[in-house]
Amino acid sequence: MNNKSRIIYLVEQCLSGTETVDEREELSTYFLLEECNPLLEEIVEQSFYTKNPLTDLPKKSSKAIIDSIINTFPVNNQIKKKKSPYHQWASVAALFILLASPLVILMPIQELKKEIGKVEPSSAKNEAIQRSVNIEKEPTAIDIALLTTSGGEVYKLDELAIGKSINIGDAQLEKTGMATISFQHNKKYSTSTNTINTLVTPRGSSYAVTLSDGSIVDLNAESKLIFPTFFIESERQVSLEGEGYFDIAIDTARRFVVQVITATQQQDILVYGTKFNINAYSTTDGIITTLVEGAVKVRTSSLLQELKPLQQTLLKDGKLILSAANLDLNLAWRNELFYFIDEPIESVMHEIGRCYDVDIVYNDGIPPVKIWGQISRKKNLSEILKILTKTNDLRFEVKGKEIIVME
Repeated sequence: MNNKSRIIYLVEQCLSGTETVDEREELSTYFLLEECNPLLEEIVEQSFYTKNPLTDLPKKSSKAIIDSIINTFPVNNQIKKKKSPYHQWASVAALFILLASPLVILMPIQELKKEIGKVEPSSAKNEAIQRSVNIEKEPTAIDIALLTTSGGEVYKLDELAIGKSINIGDAQLEKTGMATISFQHNKKYSTSTNTINTLVTPRGSSYAVTLSDGSIVDLNAESKLIFPTFFIESERQVSLEGEGYFDIAIDTARRFVVQVITATQQQDILVYGTKFNINAYSTTDGIITTLVEGAVKVRTSSLLQELKPLQQTLLKDGKLILSAANLDLNLAWRNELFYFIDEPIESVMHEIGRCYDVDIVYNDGIPPVKIWGQISRKKNLSEILKILTKTNDLRFEVKGKEIIVME
């Protein structure tokens, strides 16, 4: 067994609580060797990228993990001379805590070591965190969306009762759930009454629509979908701004086309029946198309790229880049998670602002902080900010619809 597999084994033993005293002592020696640092960083990154260990590990409290590690740390004078055993095992404990909880922020291990060097008594630290997140009023968001037809009718969908139906031209719109609607076309009527509809989700909201052909589109917050009441052409075409997940009904006679336009990029997605995600926010670095299953083609004015399942394309500066997809990252919003991989704080706060319908203000410029990790979107905004405060040198103040970010 090489060093890497041995360390992974020892970490797993400690996380599951089945390690022996000798195994714990052996792991401690690895953490004391500077030459092992690159290997330890790699193991941390692998643990982050792998979903199951993050979600299936025992849900022990932070204090229980720290106590169990410190209380069983072998007394060794030679080790003590190299480095304080409390600080050393505090680093290990913090690593274990981060890996064991699926809903916490992670960071590169070098940053983690800086944080561990600032160990405070738990009560004092909690008070400091409380002071670092000052919330005047907890912002709340509800599932709202606005539907506008080409005929000028405007419908506030949150005001429509579940199970209620309304006629739009020759089609029937029904509210099927808290944040879901569906369209059904009455085929006995003339196609001349077909309308073009615009569904808009504001910040803090998401919505799903079942189109007349049975295709389902989930819209993330701050997004727009333009679609006909029913499809009468040889092509089923819609337009997207923002982010959407598409589950396209199979129709071999009529392909489905998603037109995506941003301020700097434009592309079409060509499909017959498949599942994929498109992220085309103006704050995203290009247009990201992620294929979950089936097959799609991404088309620009000069390029055409076919995707296989678990692949993605990035359209940026006129170039179409094909790569392996990270579904945990790209579909995190559908799993009600924030998921960040070495993400600049500006991008992180953009996403938080979109999800909680708040504006972001930087008191002293944008801090040079990058975030690793995942957090549940079901948490209150105050909880999210406290987690960010625990793992980074950041302070927040929330005033109404505004988050003020301070170092």
